[in-house]
Amino acid sequence: ELLEQAAELLVRCDASLSSVESYQGCEAVIRTAMSAPKDEAKQMEAFEGMFDNAAKAKEYYSVSRDVEFALSKMVEYMMGVAEKDLERSAAVLKEVAVLLNFAAKFDRAKMTHPALQNDFSFYRRQLGKKAL
Repeated sequence: ELLEQAAELLVRCDASLSSVESYQGCEAVIRTAMSAPKDEAKQMEAFEGMFDNAAKAKEYYSVSRDVEFALSKMVEYMMGVAEKDLERSAAVLKEVAVLLNFAAKFDRAKMTHPALQNDFSFYRRQLGKKAL
């Protein structure tokens, strides 16, 4: 079951990594909104224009949390492995390596796409304004 869950997670990981690598920021919409802070129509247009990217950021967060959980479960399993189960533990260890490789690639991709962080920061600021 642990290996099946890891395989399913890796499908999501691959999709998230591809999504981050092809991420298109909303710089123009943000710039327009920031240049007219008193224009409610432009502020609302920018806020609504961020919904798709905010949903992507939420999915990235969800995948990251799931990777963290899966890795902890795999390490927990490895710590309790009996010698007779070495073949299965080798498979689990391989999945740990694959997930760690994903985590490194994912972090690198996020760092090379600052628009992702900028978009989410703008969205959070706008969300805070809408709540007031």
